[in-house]
Amino acid sequence: MVRCSECGFLAARDWETREFVEIDDKKRDSGKIGSDFGGLEPIPVCFINCFNIKEEVEVLRKAAHDEPTQNSYGQHISPHWGNYVKQVLNTERECEYFIEWQQGFTPKEHREMMDRQFMMKMEEERRRNDRKWRIIEIVLIVVLSGLFTLLGAFISRGGF
Repeated sequence: MVRCSECGFLAARDWETREFVEIDDKKRDSGKIGSDFGGLEPIPVCFINCFNIKEEVEVLRKAAHDEPTQNSYGQHISPHWGNYVKQVLNTERECEYFIEWQQGFTPKEHREMMDRQFMMKMEEERRRNDRKWRIIEIVLIVVLSGLFTLLGAFISRGGF
């Protein structure tokens, strides 16, 4: 089981550029990712869309009967959104795409790391399969060489 708060794919979206950026450890711990006055959006996202964090935060907000207020960007945000975000980010989950967060790397760079690891694994598997086939080829060459040697000896003795 893993937590989104520990994943390298946890991302925040910049209000102005709309780019995905890394979320630092203080924001991951507090759940207070951004603000309604600029910088980062207050609710993080899963960079590879495994989980809809915004939807999960909304479910918690509605369960608490917490009414949102409109921020300066036109979004309706609860005054307690940080608590809901923190709770969602620390929920234990099954996620096959989890990659441990490494500080200083963006979600995109974490994806590139995962892709490199996958390619290295595939290359190693290909090498392993090539070695198996080379061993099989050598064994066949030795066996066939022996058979042809015996066949040649049999023919030279006038065997047919």
